[in-house]
Amino acid sequence: MHPITPDEITEIISKEVFSVTRWIESHISDYSAVHHLRNLARLANDTENALLSDDVQSLFLPIGRIAALIRAFPEHETLWLYLRGFWVEDEVTAAFIASFVLPLRSTGMAGDGVENVL
Repeated sequence: MHPITPDEITEIISKEVFSVTRWIESHISDYSAVHHLRNLARLANDTENALLSDDVQSLFLPIGRIAALIRAFPEHETLWLYLRGFWVEDEVTAAFIASFVLPLRSTGMAGDGVENVL
């Protein structure tokens, strides 16, 4: 038995992340898949291979795709948990507001407190 190389670890985790993100897109109620994906993200961040984190991060669902799924299925808590689990404030706050909050506000579905937040 030979030791696993960093390239093999990268390949294994990347394939798993790709597979799980595709699963989540077609099974939006599967909280366990989101939990598993969050654990994979932690594993990618904790690994000593500096390139792994960037490679794996590119495989996660983009914030725009998650926002679109939330708009289509706002009652599915799993999607909100995905968003919360992968929220990186500096990167996605403006994108989330532009793609989700502002369209919701224009439909009149948002409560009176939205104007105060924006």
